[in-house]
Amino acid sequence: MIDLTFTSAVRHWVADRESVEFSGQWEATRYRFFVTRDALNQIEALSFPVDGGGAERVFDENQGILLPAAHKLWLASDKTQAEFVVTAEEIKALRKEQPALFGR
Repeated sequence: MIDLTFTSAVRHWVADRESVEFSGQWEATRYRFFVTRDALNQIEALSFPVDGGGAERVFDENQGILLPAAHKLWLASDKTQAEFVVTAEEIKALRKEQPALFGR
């Protein structure tokens, strides 16, 4: 089995990309993952301006959804790209495929 590990504890808001960035690693290769503001909003209706602290809070509280979405993107790739972007569309697809992840 191909095992990608995430270093999600090391994440930060990238204002110019309006995304939370975090890393993943497979063997000796590191990958950058970005979760967009729209993806975060797809999980939790954001009723506040998204900035670093708020976006990171939503990321931290929803890693059980966001990390599987990132893993799915990575698995579907040829493993040669260095960056992956989790968008609202990926979250919508994951909600249909694995609704139990979203049950609160």
